[in-house]
This record gives sequence, structure tokens and C-alpha cells, in this order.
Amino acid sequence: MQKIKLNVEGIKCSGCETRIQNALLMLEGVSKVEASSKEGTVTIEMADDTKMQEIVQLIENLGFDVLDDPT
Repeated sequence: MQKIKLNVEGIKCSGCETRIQNALLMLEGVSKVEASSKEGTVTIEMADDTKMQEIVQLIENLGFDVLDDPT
């Protein structure tokens, strides 16, 4: 398991947090997600073989901007 923390722009409320959390938890290998509108971060616990590209793309498809370059 690995844990990563991404800086994400556009998380404004608890509804945004919930949207991100629910969407990421549907990805295979993701076991825990904490999105914070206060900090502008998303913390993800996932299997070592989980693809970061999928995570970033999903967050951006929801209308948020991932400010980190996880590659």
C-alpha cells in the first residue's frame, strides 16, 4: 500500500469532497480517500500498482485541477 497527497484546486465545499471521495473509491486498488476543501488536498491510500494517471484523470474529469505532477 502507498499513500499520496495531491494538491487539488477547486474543492470548495463538502459536496466537492464527497464527489471526489466517492469517485476515487470506485477505482480498483483505492482503499481510502480524504478530500479537504480547507487544505485543497486529496489524500489517497492505494495499492502499489494503482495507476496515478487514472486518478489524476478522474479528478480532472470531475472539474478540479490537480496541481501536482505525480509522474
